[in-house]
Amino acid sequence: MKNNISMKIIISLVIMLSFSINLSATSRWAGEIPEKWKDSDKWELLLNKLIKEKKYYSAMVASKRMLILFNELKVKELAYKTIIKITDEGYPFQLRKVYIYGDIEPKIGYEFINNYNFYKAYVNEIKGLDKWAEHYFAKVDKDNFYKYLFYKGINLYRKNKLYDSLQVFRKILKLKLGTDKAAFVKKVSRTMARIYFELGEFERALDIYTNFLLKTNPIKSTDWLEAAWTYYHLKYYNKALGLLYNLESKTFGEVIHLEKFILRALIYRKLCQTELMDGLLESFINKFGYVINGVKKGELISSFKGLEVLSSEQNKEFFKYNFLKKKIRDESDELLLKVKEEELSIDTELYEYLISTEESILETNAKMFEEASKHEAVKYLVLLYENLRFLKYDVVLEAFNPNTVFIEREKLNLDSTSSKESKFSFYWPQKGPYWADERLHYKTWLKNLCQNNE
Repeated sequence: MKNNISMKIIISLVIMLSFSINLSATSRWAGEIPEKWKDSDKWELLLNKLIKEKKYYSAMVASKRMLILFNELKVKELAYKTIIKITDEGYPFQLRKVYIYGDIEPKIGYEFINNYNFYKAYVNEIKGLDKWAEHYFAKVDKDNFYKYLFYKGINLYRKNKLYDSLQVFRKILKLKLGTDKAAFVKKVSRTMARIYFELGEFERALDIYTNFLLKTNPIKSTDWLEAAWTYYHLKYYNKALGLLYNLESKTFGEVIHLEKFILRALIYRKLCQTELMDGLLESFINKFGYVINGVKKGELISSFKGLEVLSSEQNKEFFKYNFLKKKIRDESDELLLKVKEEELSIDTELYEYLISTEESILETNAKMFEEASKHEAVKYLVLLYENLRFLKYDVVLEAFNPNTVFIEREKLNLDSTSSKESKFSFYWPQKGPYWADERLHYKTWLKNLCQNNE
């Protein structure tokens, strides 16, 4: 009996001690907003000015912070409406977590009611909470709400019902969507182009890229890349190269798509362009030789700089946090300059607090993924370098391949730069200057060296 009592006392003490430790840890790590910024009206005013100035990355930060800091219904509704608006404007990253922060019951506004309930349902579905997903999906207009229809089309695609999914996407494009849905319309069109590409209907995919996606601003850099792949499969190699050179434009900042090296190499192989393949390999070494040489010398992967601008599956989280950090800093610099020049009046103290704390959060998150991301990026770069080296020799061998030497010229769809539309022509070597942001005005001409021209 005494032993049982003693054991109960010990267990009670352990529980009390654990609780006190957890409590002190919670208080130690809990973030406290300064007293002067606990007024939600100040945040609402700042958020509205950020939206007016189209500083959407900063507005997204403010909206997410307001969801966490305030319990007032009107504040949460404003925050969610802003998040939905910025999403529709083309925010490049998923925002599932923000729909976990707060529960509201929107009653007014078709768009807001359907958007909120759709995202809430989708988040619960991903988490495996099917009952809650059904609860929120029941509040969505499943016949006409464009985002639910897109969700339906994607599910059909995942079941390999490609033509059925295309039918749903066509239904979306027939809806009367306003100009504020332009980014969403492009997303639907891009998805259709990718499905046509997967079906091998390259002409239909190319029609979407060249007549819509590459003629509307802002252009997404991956659209150049995907359109170039489409040209490649249609054997319009010179047109494919012309599109790839657009990726060198400063319009897209410092983002580097490694896939462009692969596609260029494949095109040079098809045309037996050994000299240009040498140039491609040289340009890769100029850009990433420090990584290749560093690996050979046994340098620490953490010492390699510049990998945050690589856009690839291996690098996506590290890329995201560095990308967002740069975007909000750029917006901050622009906004504070307008304040300094008295072109704008905002609560600069609150705004600088918001941006500085967000930069700290993004920096911390980036560091969490930095080591693993750099490791994967370096591994990919080394493999790509080795593949390009071997492909260089393959290009030389292709020049003597009897299956390509005697192919008739017209079957390769090689067209020169001279045309009725242009009075001059360009020849772009692998190295040399590139343009700033002109689009769809450049063509290359490469002779097919695999052919017997006698």
